Amino acid sequence: MAANRLQHLFATGRWTLPVSIVCASALLLTSTLLALRGGMSPAAASTSTLVSLLLYAATGYLLIDLNNAFPLIRLRATIQTSIYFLLVAACPAFHLRPRAVLAAMLLLLAVFFLFKSFRRAQEAPAALFYSFLFLGFGSFFAPKLTLLAPVFWIGAYGFQSLHRKSFFASITGWLVPYWFVLAAALWSHKIVWVSQPLRELFSFHALSYQGVEPWQIATMGYLLALFAVSSLHSLRHSHQDKTNTRSFLRFLLFLTASLFLYALLQPAGIDSTLPFLLVLVCALGGHFVIQATGRVGNLLIGFFSLAFVLLFLFNVWTLW
Repeated sequence: MAANRLQHLFATGRWTLPVSIVCASALLLTSTLLALRGGMSPAAASTSTLVSLLLYAATGYLLIDLNNAFPLIRLRATIQTSIYFLLVAACPAFHLRPRAVLAAMLLLLAVFFLFKSFRRAQEAPAALFYSFLFLGFGSFFAPKLTLLAPVFWIGAYGFQSLHRKSFFASITGWLVPYWFVLAAALWSHKIVWVSQPLRELFSFHALSYQGVEPWQIATMGYLLALFAVSSLHSLRHSHQDKTNTRSFLRFLLFLTASLFLYALLQPAGIDSTLPFLLVLVCALGGHFVIQATGRVGNLLIGFFSLAFVLLFLFNVWTLW
């Protein structure tokens, strides 16, 4: 009964989003103070804090807009954003890394335009062009983002929007950022602006977990558990969703599973993969929190709430 009340309070409470924003902002400021104590210049710390804060806010808004445009959750469109800000608060090591946050936001924009192509053959070329345009921009901040292109093509095929014209439009969209950056690089005699992302794209590391930090393992474990439960619940109760919602959720499951697989095979890249997983898992987790019913569902929500508190305390402790 207590778990049921917890679910109702978290899923429909009007204070859930404001509290999560306050928690994330407070931890962001704490990370800034610790960075200053660690030797970072005040100008660099304040700039990183401001840029990160704006990017987190933009990502949270995009999560709301994604749900409003393509109803993934039938109730309260802010629940996934609340979960996102809480997960951000629990990962203080990411607070002053605006490049990673920007790459995650661009991935979210790519998903947004891919969803716009759902069963729209005439509009598919333009939608896939913009989707891969944001993938191309994101690859300058996280080069391995380009590896998700086949996942997006498979998703477009499932949305009945992949045909010859839309396929070449997607390739053109990915190339456009490189054309602009290549022109700027040639003008400035800094070809490294283009060569560096391409080198990182095709560089892979041996399977080794020696360099993975404890907080990364804890965070990855929590996200993986939440993803597994949310996925099983979504697949089991998919008949309750509309056809388009079911297709969108299955693509998010496939995309998130691909990122988890990459993180397991390339542990050295976990640091760049976690920001993507934070964005995607919170969308799936929000669907689970809203849809979960019964004793088992309520107990799982209570378990993840308690595990989140422990994760938060552990990650903050490792930061100190």
